[in-house]
Amino acid sequence: MEQFRALLVDAAPGPLLGRELERLLGHGLAVTLNLRRVTDRAAVRAEWGDRVEFTDFDPFDEEALLAGAVRDGLGHHAVKSRAGVPLRAAFLAGAAGPVRARTTSTWRPPPATGSQSPTPPAPTRTRWRSSPWPNCSR
Repeated sequence: MEQFRALLVDAAPGPLLGRELERLLGHGLAVTLNLRRVTDRAAVRAEWGDRVEFTDFDPFDEEALLAGAVRDGLGHHAVKSRAGVPLRAAFLAGAAGPVRARTTSTWRPPPATGSQSPTPPAPTRTRWRSSPWPNCSR
C-alpha cells in the first residue's frame, strides 16, 4: 500500500520542526519538506535526510508552488502551510485535477440499482441562535 505523501511548504521554526516531523512520520506519512525558510539546511538534511524528502522552492510563486506540489508527477495527498501562502484556484485545480487523481483509492460509489441512481441524503441546516464566538457578526 502506498504511503500518503505530505508536503510541508514552510518549516516550523527552531526545535518545533523536529517535533512536527516526528509527529507526521509517526502517523506513517511520507514527508517532503521545503527548505526555503529553514535557517540551517545542512543540519536538517543531516538529521532527517534518511526519513524525509527535501525540495526548495518559493511558495509565494504560484508556478513554483504548483511544481513543488506535483513534483515528479506523484503529487501529494496533503499540503501544509503556516506562512499564509495563498492556495488559489489555479493551484488547487492543478494539484488536485483529474490527471493527478489517485489510483490507489479503494472507495467507489455504490452501484446503481436498476435504472435509478442512488439519491444522496438531503442536506441539513443548522441555525445558530447566537454566534459561539464573541465579536463575530454575520
